[in-house]
Amino acid sequence: MLRLRMVSDSDLRVLIKWFQDLTTLLVRRGILLFMHVDEISAPSYLDIQVDGCSEEQSVVILATKIERFVTSRWLYAYITKQITTDYDYLSSDECDYICTKVFKQALTLYEYQEESQRRLADDFMDVLYEYGEVNIDGVLHFRFAMWLTEVKDSIRSHIDNFLVEKEYEQFVGALRYYLDTTPMTKGIVHVVCHGDTVEGFDDKHEPLDIRLIEAIACDDDDDMHPEDVFMSALITRAPEGIIIHTMDATNSFVCTLQEVFRTRATLCKDPHCDYGSHALTRTV
Repeated sequence: MLRLRMVSDSDLRVLIKWFQDLTTLLVRRGILLFMHVDEISAPSYLDIQVDGCSEEQSVVILATKIERFVTSRWLYAYITKQITTDYDYLSSDECDYICTKVFKQALTLYEYQEESQRRLADDFMDVLYEYGEVNIDGVLHFRFAMWLTEVKDSIRSHIDNFLVEKEYEQFVGALRYYLDTTPMTKGIVHVVCHGDTVEGFDDKHEPLDIRLIEAIACDDDDDMHPEDVFMSALITRAPEGIIIHTMDATNSFVCTLQEVFRTRATLCKDPHCDYGSHALTRTV
């Protein structure tokens, strides 16, 4: 009889259910599991006897099954608890979304650690061989503390990225709203992006007049970035279409323009067009 312990009785109940679900599969292999707990409602340990194999094989079976439990149900629950406890301002859908991403990365981190899967199972086997029981939380938090630290770092990183993306989506959504509620003007505006500089021209090659927006920005207490000034001027004009001339389609401002103007925006990467050659000349 081998004894398994966990700090939380709720985690232990999940482990019990895990082994109950495995019994059918093991029976097909001629292996029987006999389980006993001290208290069904609030167990403090789980005793398991494995019949149909040698004592050494029974330890191997339990160790490998515990490893699978840890890298599936336990890990997902651990990540969920960390997120819901430390970031309680997130909605349940947001928590689920982030948890799924962190869970996948956590498994990747685990798999890429040298011989990690073998070592986790081996650690459980070593303890079971020596003591006849194992505290699963103890093995994880002491022998695999570095991995759990990486999981927590992954959670913080994903949360930070999610909040930045959320703020950006809200920003783009607000710009779309202002554009959609501004009367559309006829004509096309050519937007030339070269490095950190942005210029606008109408169909007659005349520069886009942004003096009014610049004046408003100067009167504002907060300094506006030149790209923000240009975006405000472009939305105020609300042309029926814009053509973006650039040598770098991955430029963040170019991407934002496309997100805001959507079907009204066309990307031109032809270095031989009038505006494209201008962008190329200014870039080099």
